[in-house]
Amino acid sequence: MPSLLEALEAREVEVRGRLEELAGQVAVAQTELDRLVITRETVQALLGPGSAGSRPGGDDRSARMSVRRLSPGPGPGPGPGPVLPEAVAAALGVIEGSDVPLRAREVCEVLGERDAAVQAMRNRLGRLAKSGLVVALEPGLYVAPGRAR
Repeated sequence: MPSLLEALEAREVEVRGRLEELAGQVAVAQTELDRLVITRETVQALLGPGSAGSRPGGDDRSARMSVRRLSPGPGPGPGPGPVLPEAVAAALGVIEGSDVPLRAREVCEVLGERDAAVQAMRNRLGRLAKSGLVVALEPGLYVAPGRAR
């Protein structure tokens, strides 16, 4: 008959396993949510300023903040991967969440950045293309690697 300590250790291992499984499910759901938010914002940006409707449960600014907070960056995050500066991770998230190729100006619009930030975004996207994290279909037109055709 197992001792009390052995029974507790076995139960601890079981609960840790369940927690890891649940953490994986939460990470998958969070990734899906992030992509949906980014895709909605991208579509709104592509359709123009008149297409922006109110978001149930919050405004577009709170959705952008959520995406930025959950993008890869310093600190613990869901899953392995490169640690990217917040601005780079946000741009990468917009490109990955879009089903259509985007230009720097469109990425800036989705992120709520000003027109003055477009050149910096062009540079950022160029570096991401050189690193292979995004694909330049033509100069200035970017898409996620799995969506390049």
